[in-house]
Amino acid sequence: MQYLRIDSVDSPIGSWPKFTFDHEPTVQEMREMAVLAMHKTLSVQWFTEEPITLTTSVSKRTFNPFVKYAGVPYTGPNTSLFGFLKFIDEKTGRLKTEELKKLGYPDASTALNKVAGLSCSGAVGWAVASVCNSVRGCFQCYYMVPKNGWLKLGPYEYDTSIDEFGHDSPLSTDEICALNGRERMYESYRLLEAGDIVVWQDRKKLGHTMMAIGPAVLNYRKEDGFLDDEKSYVFVQDQRPGGFQTVDERTGAMYRNMGRVNAKYSFKMLYDEGYIPATTAEFQGLKPFEKPWVKLSAEVPFTPENLRKSRLRSNYPMALVSLFEKTASGREKTSAEYAFTRNDVRDGLAFDFPLAGFIPSGFGKDEGSRGKRFRLVVTLPNGERVTAAEG
Repeated sequence: MQYLRIDSVDSPIGSWPKFTFDHEPTVQEMREMAVLAMHKTLSVQWFTEEPITLTTSVSKRTFNPFVKYAGVPYTGPNTSLFGFLKFIDEKTGRLKTEELKKLGYPDASTALNKVAGLSCSGAVGWAVASVCNSVRGCFQCYYMVPKNGWLKLGPYEYDTSIDEFGHDSPLSTDEICALNGRERMYESYRLLEAGDIVVWQDRKKLGHTMMAIGPAVLNYRKEDGFLDDEKSYVFVQDQRPGGFQTVDERTGAMYRNMGRVNAKYSFKMLYDEGYIPATTAEFQGLKPFEKPWVKLSAEVPFTPENLRKSRLRSNYPMALVSLFEKTASGREKTSAEYAFTRNDVRDGLAFDFPLAGFIPSGFGKDEGSRGKRFRLVVTLPNGERVTAAEG
């Protein structure tokens, strides 16, 4: 039995990865691409030249100068991997704190807390969205309990008509496990494959989400032939607020990781900790892969006035929208940029984005921007950059 297992930090410094296909992918290829997308999120290498302290409801973490870190930091905004990479120098991996300080917050730490970073569920959600567009709910644990495009995996019973888990459901995932019992939950865990997820959620909206990086491995007791729940397991990857040390096997360098890239969970651990499995229509072969597209509703010519009246639409959640202008000297500058959050996915803004408040008031007035001097670019969760308009 083969499964995808990742042991080392393999993202080149400053890389802008793509998770795209040059052919119609198989279900297995889609699954492995989602695993790769999340692995890149957990392994991108970077460092800071000044202390950065990030605070969330569950953690407080200080990143020290010139320490090697791997992975997008654990913070609340839950923008995509690309929402963080735009603050990383492509050649050195340096966190561009000077760019963070331009955003109007008191310091770089506050800015990074507000505009970039991922939680466990955000890391999983954006990675799955690189290949699956059936998932339309917020990338947050209580929205990922089977609903909003996430499908129940296995024979366990759960009322999928409940809209927002934590609001309308009286049950936690621990209680769902208890009501179904070990045997039924084990029958569900055994179906886990690469890209599928396991979710834990309590009644107070606290939770955790992990992604399987390969199929579950089954082992049976010799004495009676029954499933051995301590020796049957699945490898997962997850984003966490704490740091883990990882050695890059190619270079021997030590990194502080933002998560785990190959944690082993036995079926007994999954059940005892209250995890339930979920999947997507694409991963079950119920929906074919859909090629990403981006459309702009603006009329030609692409004048500032027409752009402000228009909307960007996509069949996948957009990760970034960027407006680039050329100055009189011929250099290109970023005039406006927006990183979509998991709440934008939930609210539909990441699929249908009005440009009225995005296009800056001074756009098109610079002498160098006359003629074909601007580009409106959308970055998708798979890393593809689509030029929606230029003029």
